[in-house]
Amino acid sequence: MGWDWLEEALDAAEKGNPESGHEKTPMPAVLNHSSRIHSLKGIDWVRDDHGHVKHPLSKRAFDLSLEMWLACQAEGHMEDDGDADLHSMVFQFQMTAANLAGPLDHVGYDIPANGAFIVACLKRSLRCLHSSIDALAKVEGKALIDAARLNGYRKSLFAIRQDILELMNTYRKRTDF
Repeated sequence: MGWDWLEEALDAAEKGNPESGHEKTPMPAVLNHSSRIHSLKGIDWVRDDHGHVKHPLSKRAFDLSLEMWLACQAEGHMEDDGDADLHSMVFQFQMTAANLAGPLDHVGYDIPANGAFIVACLKRSLRCLHSSIDALAKVEGKALIDAARLNGYRKSLFAIRQDILELMNTYRKRTDF
């Protein structure tokens, strides 16, 4: 399947050879139908804190979902008996991040992508994101979270929504529907 580079990197990492670890592993190049689309660092992929390749939007959503969960947990809101709307806000956004990671994180490896599949997955992520935004409005009415923090979450969620819509348009242009 052309995964020799990955097996070599994993073997090198197990042996403690930093020269051959994933940081030095080149991104594989794969032909996409008759044209070649190269992924670009910083646009189509970045590395997370652990060195894993992620799509920038996927990473941003994951980081924000973790920040939301940790902040709510620190304030004691994530207990089993916590507010259902707050739980929904956090959980639905975690689902958004997961739904973005699925179709987008492979882009950095230049693996051929089915644009229609990516658009469908992005639509699914939008449904979760909209549920999170709806729950955020309910949480706002309950004054469970500092208004400034909640407003920051709202701005970030809508910015991610806009980026999802732009990606959907990008992949629609790359696809023969």
